[in-house]
Amino acid sequence: MADEEFDRRRSAALKLLADSGMRPGNYNPPLMRLTQRMGIELRPPHFMPFHQAVLVFGIYFSVVWGLLMWLLFWSSDGMEPSTAASTALAAGFLFGVLMACWYKFDRRRHKLPSWESL
Repeated sequence: MADEEFDRRRSAALKLLADSGMRPGNYNPPLMRLTQRMGIELRPPHFMPFHQAVLVFGIYFSVVWGLLMWLLFWSSDGMEPSTAASTALAAGFLFGVLMACWYKFDRRRHKLPSWESL
């Protein structure tokens, strides 16, 4: 029953975002489509709580960027794995905060309603 309610709200949110004139890649980025295919229930980014957006986008960036940097540069430069991990986590946290700020700003700019009101 909760899944049906979530799906109804997500569909309403995506329709509202599409009708606002935003590009699909902005309101439904690849990360959101991937998590949806995996069966993970995440709100569209404009409707996420700030802390959830920081975590989702921060963890994603930390893993992807950290692995790429490790494979392409850091391992051959002799960087310690602990240093690489802490650098990737710091960069991911910064990226997560910036993305959460962007989506919060964009939500206000487009005068979107709260998730609960959908």
